[in-house]
Amino acid sequence: MSGELDRLINSTPGLWKGGRSGAVVFRGIPTGYRELDQMLPGKGWPRGVVIELMLQSIGIGELGFMLPAIRALISDQRFIMMVSPPYRPYAPALMDAGLDLDSFYLLMPESPEDGLWAAEKALLNPLCGMVLLWSDSVPGRSCGFLSDAVVRRLQVAAQASQAILVVYRVSVRARPVRQSSWAAIRFGLSRQGGKFVIDVLRIRGTCRRGCLRLNLVGHD
Repeated sequence: MSGELDRLINSTPGLWKGGRSGAVVFRGIPTGYRELDQMLPGKGWPRGVVIELMLQSIGIGELGFMLPAIRALISDQRFIMMVSPPYRPYAPALMDAGLDLDSFYLLMPESPEDGLWAAEKALLNPLCGMVLLWSDSVPGRSCGFLSDAVVRRLQVAAQASQAILVVYRVSVRARPVRQSSWAAIRFGLSRQGGKFVIDVLRIRGTCRRGCLRLNLVGHD
């Protein structure tokens, strides 16, 4: 019986047996930054989760930070949706980065409720790769502060399609960081010259903390 049970566990992705060192870790989406990949359990961004990025300020290259992962998802025939960005992405720059603009959707909702509804519907689509949501970047126009209940609902939608939800918050407007959160990953993100500075606040399943300084893609 024990042998049959072990074969079942070993052949079932994501099934974990108590007493083992941990659950099965699936290969993540490459971040484009070797040091960051090495820190993440799946050697890349995990699928089906919420990633929260606390921004030093708007316009520091927060979209560019995710471009390597976006490129990988588009290559996998997934679409990308941006909800309430504070600026319109520069199409020629995206094309220069090798991205197919037909795989991008930009939504400027009339209300936060409309934006959250659209984000959830996109995440439930099996062809969705990533939703990037600016939650509080432009008062009165963006999706506002997201409650735990809202983030949990979006996380369930992301898990259903194995898409990634990236939530951008401006750190000076954000509420105090709490230990409990539905975000699997929570980073502070700032810029210093030609580098991104990552303050590692939370990586689910690990106790890792610290700071990373990453060269901007194309500035190695």
